Amino acid sequence: MEQSETAGFLPIIGPQPRVLVLGSLPGVKSVEKQQYYGHPQNAFWRIMSELFGTDRKAQYAERVEAVIRHRIAIWDVLAASVRPGS
Repeated sequence: MEQSETAGFLPIIGPQPRVLVLGSLPGVKSVEKQQYYGHPQNAFWRIMSELFGTDRKAQYAERVEAVIRHRIAIWDVLAASVRPGS
């Protein structure tokens, strides 16, 4: 199995977050899309849309704006790592 270095994304953070969602590193699909929780089977954005009443199929930038508006920050705690696959 081939190993590759994966780098975390910059945090998504607004002016006064109240909730911090911590991840480790983005998976392969997230890296391809350059989006937090970018794999279609990941439930994160579906859950956020249920909580906020937003369109889960909205553009990524709109979803990011929604979490910021609801004072949620998102961050991968590892800057980078070498690992096989997701």
